[in-house]
Amino acid sequence: MFQERASAPTPSLGLATPPDMTDKDERLKVLKQAINRLPKKLREVFVLRMYGDTSYQELARTLGIKEGTVMSRLNRARAAVANSVKEELNGRKMG
Repeated sequence: MFQERASAPTPSLGLATPPDMTDKDERLKVLKQAINRLPKKLREVFVLRMYGDTSYQELARTLGIKEGTVMSRLNRARAAVANSVKEELNGRKMG
């Protein structure tokens, strides 16, 4: 039903990088901060999926939740991380 991915070492959020944020280490720092701000339930699904390349089925089994819950939490986590990174980058661009 769901297609497996090869691997995703760094999640792509599809955000343009402002000129003053060209340093990869700074961008990575912003991303890590956004992930760390996630509630634990969202963070564990996000990290295991994005960095562990764990399938939905494996995540559900490991965490003792339904696959639909995995998908829901992952969707909310991705949106929260994207919004957090976008706000941080916009704040740096303006400030």
